[in-house]
Amino acid sequence: LMPTWFSTPFNEIAKGRAKNFSYSQQATSEARFRLAPDEALVVTVDPSSAAYLGIQLADPWGASMDYSAHTSSLNQRQAHLSADGTLTYVVALSDPGVHNWLDPAGLEQGTMLHRWQGLPADGFDSERSVRAWSVVKLGELDAALPTDCLRVTPDERAAQLARRRADLNRRFA
Repeated sequence: LMPTWFSTPFNEIAKGRAKNFSYSQQATSEARFRLAPDEALVVTVDPSSAAYLGIQLADPWGASMDYSAHTSSLNQRQAHLSADGTLTYVVALSDPGVHNWLDPAGLEQGTMLHRWQGLPADGFDSERSVRAWSVVKLGELDAALPTDCLRVTPDERAAQLARRRADLNRRFA
């Protein structure tokens, strides 16, 4: 999988595939990102009735960032879903004040993985899995986001990170 993953074009998000290297109840979509400091990658995915949806950023070689200190991953419980049930997130080097910000921890390029697990019995709709993606200038970000996008203040971001650390501490306790 890794040679294929590392040869995909930057900032293009493939549709989810239910046939993958893992177990049969999972679909995945791999991608690579490369952003300038004044850019953001905006991606909209559909949970597709999966029991779990997660998005994770990693360095260019696939190693995780310090996810206790950075919002470098989100699942559907941590994320804000739009009224239509989709999840729109933003990858940017600086905090854009969006709840669903994936923080690449200062890396201008890296890899990302979408996982849908616990797929519904009636199948996985690959065509609906990744709805849209685009790279925009930070100054144009508002126009690229859903109207019901949840914004956060610096204090709310600090609280979000504190919840992450507490959840991880509980997980590894």
